[in-house]
Amino acid sequence: MFQRLKLHVQLNFALSSGHDNFVEYRMNARDSNLSGRIQANLLMLRLNALKFFKEQDQKSVSEFEERFNLLNKFIGQGKN
Repeated sequence: MFQRLKLHVQLNFALSSGHDNFVEYRMNARDSNLSGRIQANLLMLRLNALKFFKEQDQKSVSEFEERFNLLNKFIGQGKN
């Protein structure tokens, strides 16, 4: 009877530990994806600014503002 109880406790610990490790992995993966999106939007902001300096058209300004708003949204998600 005690052997079964001991095995039951060990299995519960292993399952709980595996679940916790997966949750931590998933959280880190989401953080990594979010930081990649932030980096991509920073690059696009820079490219849109350079494009504006070269062409000086309204389309470049609107693309910059769109990317800037998206970047702020992602940074807000990262803070939470």
